[in-house]
Order: sequence, then C-alpha cells, then structure tokens
Amino acid sequence: MKPTLRSVSWLVVLALWSVGTLFAAQAERAFDLSVAQVRELLTGIQQAIGEARLRGDDLTEERTGARAEIQKLWALGRTNPASEAGKLATEEAIHQLVHLGRYTEAYDKVDLLVPGEPAWSRILEVLLEAGELSGDYSAGIEHALSRLDRELTPDERTHALSVLGSAYKASGRKDEAIATFRKVVAETPETPRGQRARGHAHELINLNPGQPAPLFEAPSLAGDSVALDDFRGRVVLMSVWASW
Repeated sequence: MKPTLRSVSWLVVLALWSVGTLFAAQAERAFDLSVAQVRELLTGIQQAIGEARLRGDDLTEERTGARAEIQKLWALGRTNPASEAGKLATEEAIHQLVHLGRYTEAYDKVDLLVPGEPAWSRILEVLLEAGELSGDYSAGIEHALSRLDRELTPDERTHALSVLGSAYKASGRKDEAIATFRKVVAETPETPRGQRARGHAHELINLNPGQPAPLFEAPSLAGDSVALDDFRGRVVLMSVWASW
C-alpha cells in the first residue's frame, strides 16, 4: 500500500520527537556530569588550600597547586554560566581566589560577569568576605552600588542594599551604613533581611562606646530579678553567652 502524505508527516514528527528526547536525555546527563565535575574540582581545591595552611605556606604562591585548579573551575563556569553548575563554578572560582589572597584576580573576574548572571546572588557576599580578609571593602561597595544602578527585582535590590550596608558598617562609614540599612527596613520591614537591617541600624545608633547601655531586666541564676538600672553609677561587667 502506498503511504499517504499524512502518514509520512506523522512518521517525520515521531522521528523528530525521538531525536529530541534522546538529545534532552544526553544533555541532562551532561549537565549532571558537569555538576559532579564542579564539586570534584572544588573538593580538590579546598583540600590543597587546607594542606597549604597546615604547612604554613604562603597561599598566594603557585606551589599550592590550587590556582591552576581554580582556573579550570572558572573555565567550566564560563561554558554555561546560566546553569546551576555554571553558577556554582563561577561563584566558587572567585571565592577560592579570595581564600588564596588573590584579591585583584578575584575582582577582575567579577568585572567579567554580566548583570543578569545567576552567580550575582552570592558574589556580593564573596566580595564582603574579601573585605573582611583584606581590610579593604572598596570592591564590595563599588559592585553593590553598581548593582543598585540597574533594574533589579525587589529581592535583588534589598540583597544589594544589605551587603552595601554591611560593607559601610565594617569600613567605619557609620552614617552611610545607617541610611542604607534604613532603606532595607523601609522596603522589606517584616522579612528576616529587614529585621537584621533594623538590628544593624539600632546597634550603630544606640550601642556606641561612651553611650549609656540600654536598660534591661532579666532573671539571675538564683531566680531573682536583676535590672541594669540598679547598678547605676557602678562599674558593671557583663558576660554575654549562649547555649546552642
């Protein structure tokens, strides 16, 4: 029997669907492999850095072997930066450079990121960590301000503001930190992020050296009520601790 045009069309559709399914399955397996590859590389890098620290090596020197592996991690992230594997590889390549003390190299890689990359969800925190380790928060402040100049979702915006406020606070720019944290509170007052920002602002305004301590009342170990105001005019040593 001679095939009709309709039957041929259905055969073509079926063949295309089969090929598409096959390619999708292969792509999924490749994606899984790339995630595994990222984690394997990252584990090796972290082990190399940890061993170098135990030996007392200068981490910025090449002999740790970590930098070459970080470059592989970066190259992997650049193959598909929008994927989960690419995001993780990009974040960790920059993060591990920070741990090596190669701050300029880390900042140069941050400059290569495009505004919409998923890695930005964590990169600002990495820059904040770099500031803590190096004592220089200028890169974190610069990139947070640059992010805020772009069109962001409300969550992305308050995230950038939170990091910016923390960088201002850590670098001693008190007034700018308070103003920034107040913006976070105004834009997202009831969220954990807004509550943390409120706490930061309160600390910067009310808990400075030379200011009166906030009054409080609490039970003592003996069960009595103790108020800070009861000790006015006397030197008070407070030990603040917690049990986790």
